[in-house]
Amino acid sequence: KKKKNISLMKCVECGHDIDAIYKEYSKGNIRLTHCTECGNVADKYVEYEMTLIVLDLILLKTQVYRHVLHNKFLLDKQKEKNEINHQKQQNIKKNNNNNENNSININIGESDINKHNQNKEFILNTFYLRLLSMYIFFETYSKWKEFNCDDNSFIVCLLSILSIIELILISGMIKVFLSLVKSLPNISFKQIFCAILLSNFAKGFVAVIMIWEYNELLLFNLLTCFIFISNIIALNVLIRSRIYSSVIIVITTFTYICYKGFLLPHYLLL
Repeated sequence: KKKKNISLMKCVECGHDIDAIYKEYSKGNIRLTHCTECGNVADKYVEYEMTLIVLDLILLKTQVYRHVLHNKFLLDKQKEKNEINHQKQQNIKKNNNNNENNSININIGESDINKHNQNKEFILNTFYLRLLSMYIFFETYSKWKEFNCDDNSFIVCLLSILSIIELILISGMIKVFLSLVKSLPNISFKQIFCAILLSNFAKGFVAVIMIWEYNELLLFNLLTCFIFISNIIALNVLIRSRIYSSVIIVITTFTYICYKGFLLPHYLLL
């Protein structure tokens, strides 16, 4: 049952499982479905532009985290399948008088579905790879700026590797704490890693600090607080529990890692 729930979409308002976000009556003609639990539109972000989604991420809205972590890529995959099915039906209608052409088109349609599924997985991976690249770049700059390192390519590579290790450690420790608490759901490491990576999107604001050199210590501290809260919200979306559970897990994770000396002092600026 848990595996089945993971594959389902979620209502962005209450987090309730839902089979479909919208109903498609014809190509381009859709109607958003309402959640049976709360009665609100299941996912309003279906009709939102990416700019508005990013703005809601900055505003730390729980709904947009549910949309990105649970619904976005399942929704994209569903759209691709619908387009392929429409093309498949059109091919069958056009060649209705030729059985051989029909069988050929059906086989082509099925192969297209498999290809699009593979492409969608690739797009999913590239999305998080872009986030990871942005995270590594700005986190490396933050460490380089903090420690006043020389312009040495070896040091830059080392700081980049340490940035990745820190992200893996944080995700791994959260996974360990979740496995120790039986009342919380068993979330995979990949889901936790993606959630933490997404919640670190604010690392991009380091670019503002690079341009606007005003009390960098204060700006880095404010940015750290923002990312910390974002981590809590993203984790809470995954575990679907009370917010204090996510707060305790995130605080315990950072405290334990910092106490063991795994985390660089950049997170101890506060």
